[in-house]
This record gives sequence, structure tokens and C-alpha cells, in this order.
Amino acid sequence: DGSSDTHTLKLKKLPGKVSIITEPDTTGQILIDNKPINQINGYYEIEAGIHSLDFTHPMFLPYSSSIDVIGRGKEEKIILNLEPNWASISINSVPSNAKVYLSDEYLGETPLIVDIVSGLQELIFIKEGYQKKTSLIRVNKDQDKKLDPVKLKLLPSTVRVSSNPEGAKVFLNKIFKGLSPIELSLSPNENEVISLELDGYYSSNKNFNLRSNQKVSHDLI
Repeated sequence: DGSSDTHTLKLKKLPGKVSIITEPDTTGQILIDNKPINQINGYYEIEAGIHSLDFTHPMFLPYSSSIDVIGRGKEEKIILNLEPNWASISINSVPSNAKVYLSDEYLGETPLIVDIVSGLQELIFIKEGYQKKTSLIRVNKDQDKKLDPVKLKLLPSTVRVSSNPEGAKVFLNKIFKGLSPIELSLSPNENEVISLELDGYYSSNKNFNLRSNQKVSHDLI
């Protein structure tokens, strides 16, 4: 009928190609507007406009900021200056070459220096022939520390003491431990005396000097 209409189309900007660089260089979780985002060809595609950015890594304090993305397919660089949340800890043991774990994470063998995140941390020392040792330490960020050497104890020796008849009083170094049959833990590489007493029978004494983790059985009456 000869009439005409004019329509205005508003174009949507292409996402920006954003490179997110951390100083120091590390890899952590990045959230844009509280949602995880993945890299594409080495950069992040982020819609034009203002967004929240959050970065987390256990060795650094959480980072949060607001970013304004140009968009239109343009390349941008955003630099995150991270603040360390750890300290260098010097760890040793007597004897050395013990395996050290930070809870379930293997750190290496003593002596060693390792970066540990701040807070109350549990160190576990394991060495063959020795008792497992657990140590709690307080780590403060940016406060390097040299720990006192952890002294490991040899695994105890074990003696199973029996008698015929049963029910004899059992003493270890003159200290009453119970009635036979009984299993006793002895200090390794030390002289220990086990004595048995039972009414109507001669008392019996036996000297022991056993290796670490050695297990023996003895009938002393």
C-alpha cells in the first residue's frame, strides 16, 4: 500500500579474548561471575562488560576483583598479583632418610626444605624399623622456619610369655604386667628381665636383649 517500516537492529559484541596471567606464574581455579571457565587456544572467551573474577590456589591468598572486558574479539591481558600463603620449612629427623608426608601428600625424605601452606599442619615421619611419628606444626605465611629434628624410636621387640600351668604372675624389670600367657613389648637393644611367679612353683627369670621388631615366644615355667 506504499507504506514502509524502518527497523533498528542492535548488534551484540563478540566475546573478548582474555589472557589471565598470574604473578608469580601458577595454575589455579578461575571463576568468572562465580562460574568456572576454561581456556580456548590459550585464552578465555569472556562476554563484553563488567564481570567478577575470582582466583584460588592453596598456596596463595584468594584473589578477587572486577574486570571490564572490551569484547568485539579483541585480545586483552589481565595480570593477577598473588600474595603467597606459605612459608619454607626445613625438616630433619634422627636418623635421617625418613619419608615425610603432609597428611596424605608425600613431600620427600629428610633432610628437606619444602613450601607448606599456612595454618596448623600435620607432618608424618615413616622409616623402616622405626615407629611412625606424627608432628603438628603451625605455619605462618612468609615466616620461614627450621624445625628441630624429629627423633624416631625403634620399633619395640615382642615376647609372648607362657607357662604351664597358666596364670603365673609376669613381671618386666620387677614391674607386674599381668598373668600368663601374655605378650610384652620390650625396648630394643636393651637388657630386659622377665620374671614369673606362681604359688607352689620355683620363680623363673629370663634376660632378653632383642633387636628392633624382633618377636619371640618363651615358656618360662
